[in-house]
Amino acid sequence: MTILILSKEDDLHVSAVEWGLKQFGCDTYIWNWHNFPHGDTCKWNLNVNSFSLQDIWVNDRNLGSNITAVWNRRFGVPTPTANSHEDDYELIKKESVSFLRNMLRLIGDSETRWVNPLVPSMEADHKIRQLVFAKQAGFDVPDTYIGNDPAELLNFYNKHHKKIIFKAFNPGGWYKNDGPTTVLKTARVLEEHIHHAEAIRACPAIYQPLIEKEYEIRVTVIGNRVLAGKISADNTCVDWRYDSPQACRNVTFFELPAHIADKCISLSRSMGLEFGCIDLIYSKTGNIIFLEINEAGQFMWKELADPKLNVLDAFCRLLAASEFSDTELQTKPVISLQNYFKTDEYKTTLGNIINASGTKPSNIYEEA
Repeated sequence: MTILILSKEDDLHVSAVEWGLKQFGCDTYIWNWHNFPHGDTCKWNLNVNSFSLQDIWVNDRNLGSNITAVWNRRFGVPTPTANSHEDDYELIKKESVSFLRNMLRLIGDSETRWVNPLVPSMEADHKIRQLVFAKQAGFDVPDTYIGNDPAELLNFYNKHHKKIIFKAFNPGGWYKNDGPTTVLKTARVLEEHIHHAEAIRACPAIYQPLIEKEYEIRVTVIGNRVLAGKISADNTCVDWRYDSPQACRNVTFFELPAHIADKCISLSRSMGLEFGCIDLIYSKTGNIIFLEINEAGQFMWKELADPKLNVLDAFCRLLAASEFSDTELQTKPVISLQNYFKTDEYKTTLGNIINASGTKPSNIYEEA
């Protein structure tokens, strides 16, 4: 029996989870789409007289059968073969992605656990859908304007006493040859912005009131587990990921009120998710307010900052539950990120991403 991991290369999350699952005695297989089609082969045959849906081969591995769980981490980008003409690159990538997504539909059966299922995962990325489901789950949700009408945005701006923020639908930025120069982040809307009608009309966005906060909370829902971390960032910053670089290292275990934890699980289940990272604000008025949910968010950085936030163990047990009973899982060793850092697996594969001086690990915080 095998746990399949869909992943990019050099991902600390994947490497640590793979190691943890091996401590449980689980067999894993990492399928990196970056290796297709220039290195990997993939096939499925339809025999008109007799065929099986569970017969998809990647190289010499049959991924269509004996798959107990799939971690839908992050797809790699297919890479054309070395002899492909550069004019064909985009077509090859597009066709490869379509082909591989077709193949995913053939993996496993009705008993296979997906973290997260393909369709709910794609739908959960829709910001409007998140707000609707969060409201239905009982969360306090900010007053929100979404659109590109300059006049309506001006009314919204004045309604909230000229204190509103801008949020994009997707991460992004402006790039030059030497790398990204400006990141598209959540930011305060200023007087100089609100009267720039052309820019407002050109780029539809999400606008919400600027909430005065005591602190922020990052909740990681893993199956029926809810692990929350208090983010000790400057309460004047709008987007702690960029405005307060030390915030990731200052996160500490937070005992989430039971009724809020129940709402987090309810939200995840209603959206068809087994896993999700939820951002909340504890406001100056004492309310806990929902911001958004990321169905594929980074989560290992929390345990790196505070070992009490044992997300690695919880995540490994979620995937391993597809192969073991609850009683059997209780006999398995506790998996910790600190123990993983001491292993040869870490030193030989990802040891370059962290050092004793505390340098930020590559991609452990990105798109947190």
